[in-house]
Amino acid sequence: YAIIGAPGDSRELSLSSLRFLRSLPARPGISPFYALPGLKQFQDGSRFMFDSPDRCCGSSLYPWSGALNSRELVTLFRLSRLIQLEKAPYRSQEEQHLLDTVIDQKKLHTWIRGQSGPIPLSNDHADGQLVELFLDGGC
Repeated sequence: YAIIGAPGDSRELSLSSLRFLRSLPARPGISPFYALPGLKQFQDGSRFMFDSPDRCCGSSLYPWSGALNSRELVTLFRLSRLIQLEKAPYRSQEEQHLLDTVIDQKKLHTWIRGQSGPIPLSNDHADGQLVELFLDGGC
C-alpha cells in the first residue's frame, strides 16, 4: 500500500507510486491521507470541533492536505483498483471485458446491471487526464 494525498504529494508523485506498485508481483492498493488530532499538521484540535467526523475517515477521500483534490483522490483510488483487477489470478469474462474497455478507451468505467448481465458504463466524473497519463505511462 501507498499513502496518497499527504502533505507534499502531487499528481505526479501519486502516479509514480501507482506505477511502482503496478510493477510489483502483488495486488497493491492505496490509502488516502486523512487527518487525526495530534498529527503535526493538526495540533490545533479546534478544527475538529466544526468539521464532520466523517471527514476523518480515509474512505471520505477529503483533501486534508490540499496536495490533491477529492476528484484526484477518487481517480487514483479507482486506478489502484484497476491494478488489482489486472493482477487478479482469475478474471471472469465480465471483468476481462471491463478491463479491456478501460484500456481501449483510456477511460475509467464501472458496471451497471443490464438485462443480460453487467454492462461497462463510462465514469465521466474521473480525472481523465490522470487516467490517460497512467495508462500511457507518461507524466
